[in-house]
Order: sequence, then structure tokens, then C-alpha cells
Amino acid sequence: MDDELAFCEYCRDLAGLKQDSRVLEIGCGGGQLARALEGFLGERGAYVGIDVVQEKIDHCRQQCRSPNFNFRRVDVFNRNYNPWSGIAASSFQFPFKDEL
Repeated sequence: MDDELAFCEYCRDLAGLKQDSRVLEIGCGGGQLARALEGFLGERGAYVGIDVVQEKIDHCRQQCRSPNFNFRRVDVFNRNYNPWSGIAASSFQFPFKDEL
């Protein structure tokens, strides 16, 4: 079985994902989850990946071109990946509306 397909099935089982689910991935990195879900989420589904590294966001944007997949860089302190940021994770405000 293809690794991405197996990963997608694992995520579906673990989180109960459906084709119209909305997914927020914090620390999307190189986009492994996004690639796995790109063929699964339907038009009513959505994926947003956020990361502190612009190069990772750029890579994800090149790899995943579905219109309902979006990637956003956030400026939050991370000792390894974004040590120059003055924004602590504990004070970070997610750039999304609160919804259930």
C-alpha cells in the first residue's frame, strides 16, 4: 500500500475525517499530511497548514495546488526554527475565527 494512502487512512480512522472535514495542521513542515489528504478531502472540505518556516510554506504551496488547501507562515518563537521571533507560543493568537 502506498505510504501516503496508508497515512491518509490512519488519519481518517484516528480523527474521524470525512471528505467535508476542515483540517488545521499546526507545524505542517514539508506537507506530508497535506499531500496525503489532497486526494481525499472534497470540495466542501478544507485544509490549512501553518508553520514558522517560510521555505516549508513555499514548498507546500508548490506541492499542493488544490484550491481548498492553504498554507500560512506564522511568526512564533521556536528555539530551533524561529529563534528570532519575539512572539511566545503562549501569547500567539491564531489567525482564524473561532468556530465549532
